[in-house]
Amino acid sequence: MNLPQPSSGVPASRRRLIVALAAIALLAIAVRGVAVWFLADGLTHDTDGYRAVAQSLIEQGDMLRDGRPTAWRPPLYPLLLAKLLWIAEHLPTEDADQAFVFLVGLTQVVCGALTVLLVARLGWRLGLGRWSLLAAALVACDPLLVHQSAQLMTETLATLLAVVVWSVFDAFLDVSRVAQRGEFIAPSPRPRLQAVSLGLAFGLATLCRPTFLPWVALLLLWLAWLAVRQRLFAHVAAVTAAFALVVVPWAIRNWIEIGRPIVTTTHGGYTLLLANNERFYDWTRDGAWGTVWDSREFVDDWLARKQAAGIENELDEDRLARQLALETMRADPAGFARATGVRLGRFWNFSPHITAHAAGHPAPLERASTRWLIASWYLAEFALALWGLAGAARGPNRATWLAGVLLVVVLSVVHGVYWSDLRMRAPAMPVVALLAAAGARRLLPRGAAASERA
Repeated sequence: MNLPQPSSGVPASRRRLIVALAAIALLAIAVRGVAVWFLADGLTHDTDGYRAVAQSLIEQGDMLRDGRPTAWRPPLYPLLLAKLLWIAEHLPTEDADQAFVFLVGLTQVVCGALTVLLVARLGWRLGLGRWSLLAAALVACDPLLVHQSAQLMTETLATLLAVVVWSVFDAFLDVSRVAQRGEFIAPSPRPRLQAVSLGLAFGLATLCRPTFLPWVALLLLWLAWLAVRQRLFAHVAAVTAAFALVVVPWAIRNWIEIGRPIVTTTHGGYTLLLANNERFYDWTRDGAWGTVWDSREFVDDWLARKQAAGIENELDEDRLARQLALETMRADPAGFARATGVRLGRFWNFSPHITAHAAGHPAPLERASTRWLIASWYLAEFALALWGLAGAARGPNRATWLAGVLLVVVLSVVHGVYWSDLRMRAPAMPVVALLAAAGARRLLPRGAAASERA
């Protein structure tokens, strides 16, 4: 957070600031620990098949799906889970599964705490002063982020990586600002280190969630523009090389094992079809507001179509799904437009959706009182974020703000077309939290002035 370490010479206000940040980090650990304890079943349910892929890595030495090499899921999270599985199996305990659940929960709690600390640091660099603590607190207690800490899914890791990319990109912009002032930066190893770090962060984010790739591409185009304008060719080349160093091995592996140098996954066609099929379009017209579409009939129909088409590999599966989705979109443009609105509504919904079983046995987050509390939380946070956005657009840190807002826009656009759910906006929530802190700062100018003097 670029604050001095506590000492006898440090002003009391700074010491209080450091203590407050430590308290917020501990709060993040506590609330996520409670979530992992009470919602531990979420870490045993392999909903998206990540543990199965990780298990195949340990047992077969490759990522497999139905016994065949797969690129169905991005590789970073299965690699992490494979390491945790290996550790769990070598611990002196009789229950390796329970040890694995504990290790995953611990890892995701730590990721959440690191995210909070990085958000506070980034807020300080953005000029929010003490209001950075509000952003950190919002991330620490965010209902979505806390809940996903207890799920065997990528949201927690992806959120951390989103903040890492944003933070390192902000640091790289310092290189651009130095060059713009005409200062000599070549002898210093720091700009080169920042460039390599940014490329590595780009690559890890892409291998965690393919939806990061459009954001990374836009940021790379931005860097290319800086290279031309400020002659930062060597630094931008280092970013690109480091990015390639991370993603190219995955592409080469897929070229060898699957037959195409895929940088992302073979899952895109299916998620496009899941979001754009006749059954879902019909539901968006006739379904009850606030409920969740039951996709079981669609899945049965899709499996029958695959069998009828003689699909034998993931590339053909991806191609067929994409073809069917595009046909549906072209045949019913009004349905596509309506479904896009529904997808965006699901993505930015204030509260969890009601699943089919909720009327009889509601899940903890589906109870009416809980949903109202969560909706109130997000309504206030989003309102502050919109107010903060207006100020950020005119502030001195516009470039860094723009990089974060680009992530929000990219995720919204992608999930406006592909399958969408509230949990998929998790990586955007640190941006929203920082904008909300900026909005609170604008509403309370006296507090803002005090924070700047701290």
